[in-house]
Amino acid sequence: MKWLLTTRADVDLDSLRNEVEAAGAKLEDRAPVPLDQEEQVLYAEGPEDLHERLAKTSVPLRVHRSSPMELY
Repeated sequence: MKWLLTTRADVDLDSLRNEVEAAGAKLEDRAPVPLDQEEQVLYAEGPEDLHERLAKTSVPLRVHRSSPMELY
């Protein structure tokens, strides 16, 4: 399952990667997408309950399911 992880822009990516991998997921090899000067979004792939698993970590982030883009 694909996920979007929203973090602070200054988060340590190595620590985040370790937390994500410990939760059974993997960050995609893409550059983070900046939302503004304070936040960024990273892409991950992992289990259906990844949002619950990552809620137990020390890294402050928001986890949302990713869906494919649809053209109208």
